[in-house]
Amino acid sequence: MFLHQIAARISSKSLYTDTYYYDKSFSCRSKDLQFYRDAVGQAGSTVLEYGIGTGRMALALASDGYSVVGVDNSLDMLSTLRQRVAEQPPYIRERISWHYGDARDYELDRQFSAVLFPFNGLAHQHTYYDLDRFFTKVRRHIAPGGVFAFDVLLPLPKYMAGATYEEPRFWHEGLGKYCNCIKTTEYDPISQIMKLTTELCPIDGSDSNILVTDIRQFFPEETNLMLRHHGFNVIERNLNLVDSIGYICKLSV
Repeated sequence: MFLHQIAARISSKSLYTDTYYYDKSFSCRSKDLQFYRDAVGQAGSTVLEYGIGTGRMALALASDGYSVVGVDNSLDMLSTLRQRVAEQPPYIRERISWHYGDARDYELDRQFSAVLFPFNGLAHQHTYYDLDRFFTKVRRHIAPGGVFAFDVLLPLPKYMAGATYEEPRFWHEGLGKYCNCIKTTEYDPISQIMKLTTELCPIDGSDSNILVTDIRQFFPEETNLMLRHHGFNVIERNLNLVDSIGYICKLSV
């Protein structure tokens, strides 16, 4: 490995610090929008969204008339969200608010008819201790009769075995450069954590940007048992999200 590559890897950052790449990479993701719209429609008008990010889901729900409160622990994502919301008409702006905080700890003094954790957000809760803290907050914030909806990526053997693959060259608006994108996966079968490393390589030969995210892999039956243990009944499992399973749950009586 060349010395500049070693330096780049040492200075690697979280995937969520590069909102330009994040939005470019996932801009075509839309299958889950209807799933969450249907989930919220079963419950009521107020939504708590963990991992609100740059607002893809929140803006869609606010346009439908729902009031959305978000929690996210990435200041970079929230900065982009703030810019996006500012560009919306007043009736959208007034329906979205957000807080900087950790989903495992952040306390809001209210309950919501729907609590959401879209786009594999649960995978950032790596340990059973993390999950216990998170589900405690969900139970505290969900109103009587409300729903909890989330989706998790399906574990794929080809990535769990370790893979390297390249995505099409793209224009990185933040860097002002065309970049090649190389992704690698490494999987720890004991912790069930997948490390996804994304290397953005500017075609002008300047140093690569290294983005890393660690995501817990959840298997379907494990997820069912986990939800039951934490006091939730699964009322729907949705397999139409392409690469994920969507869950709609209610608190056990």
